[in-house]
Amino acid sequence: MHTVIPSDAPRWVADSLHETPWVVVRRARCAHGVVPVGVRGATRAQRHALTVALTTIAEVVTPEDLSRREPPARAPAFEALRMVRNHLSASLFRWGPTGSVGFELATGTPTVHPDSDLDLLIRAPVVDPTTMRLLRETHGILADQNIRVDCQVETDGGAVALSELCSGSVELMIRTADGPALVDAAALSR
Repeated sequence: MHTVIPSDAPRWVADSLHETPWVVVRRARCAHGVVPVGVRGATRAQRHALTVALTTIAEVVTPEDLSRREPPARAPAFEALRMVRNHLSASLFRWGPTGSVGFELATGTPTVHPDSDLDLLIRAPVVDPTTMRLLRETHGILADQNIRVDCQVETDGGAVALSELCSGSVELMIRTADGPALVDAAALSR
């Protein structure tokens, strides 16, 4: 990826991209041919939003691609990924790790530490009764892990936290390209 870093970007952004020339896609509305991305710095507080031209992207790695990569054995988040992999791989869902686990699996740059949680994405374009039953089963398995597992379910309308989707709440917060919004849970389930 070749990108022009805005002059108002913090210095660490250029340093980070020089060391690890990878970014993560973020949720935002952009012009055609432009992708909203985020740069990860050395600390959790170092995150910076940019946009890049689609033509400058050299490689795309999806969470689904990362679900098949073997994680290192050095952190509880990787152990949790190994534990949930069999269930998720046997499910009908397209899924994969995101967050620090996904970033490390994609780039090889150590970002996972002993206190890292496991962030997951499950793609469920339509949340029908069968899908909801499988999501509840998955939620139970993720809740049994020794670390925090934060799972987002990507639907046709946006992403919602699996824990919230399974909570029985009447309204759910969905994350869209236009920002978060409250939606009626019944409207999400078809």
